[in-house]
Amino acid sequence: MQSRQLPGCALALVTVSLVASAATPLECPKGTRLESRDGGAFEFCVDSSTGLKEGPERQFRPNGSLAAEGVNRADKPEGVVRLYGEDGILMGEMLYENGRVKSTHMTLAGLRYQADRQNARFRAANKAYLISVIDERTLMWDMRVEHSAPLSPDEKAIMRDLFQKDPDRCRILAGMGVETINFRILSPKAELLDQFALSASECKASQR
Repeated sequence: MQSRQLPGCALALVTVSLVASAATPLECPKGTRLESRDGGAFEFCVDSSTGLKEGPERQFRPNGSLAAEGVNRADKPEGVVRLYGEDGILMGEMLYENGRVKSTHMTLAGLRYQADRQNARFRAANKAYLISVIDERTLMWDMRVEHSAPLSPDEKAIMRDLFQKDPDRCRILAGMGVETINFRILSPKAELLDQFALSASECKASQR
């Protein structure tokens, strides 16, 4: 893992700063030594001969609670990195291979946290969007438009194209570890004008 924030994670679940860890000492493999940075916010094992991170690493919040934990191989995260909320609940897991994220899985708690953060950004930008969590694999994305009459076939096609080809929607799918976003186009009075879905497989196909 990186010694700044969660490695490669656009989700930014946690931000750590100076902290004195009250947790049990990290157990380092033979041939490595324990090191810490930022007053104990980061604890990790370092290969005594190469100086590279090798073995477990943990990150803590200012109150001493565990924010994330994982394992390094040759200075790169390898295997599962687990992310925790302030209350200790598991928020999500990221699977790393040779330092790169292979997959992300968020728990319901993690998805709801991220949806709340995204909705706050929408409100700040005065956008008529709202994300809600259906389950660990599905999000609902509501968009209100200044349109009270039913959408014509051409208008529906334009709206669907707008969402299905927007790379930001695909990044949300990948970053939150969900498989599907169900879109609903609503009138100002919340009348349903159209609905459709964007899947993770469609995103992968469009990015090739």
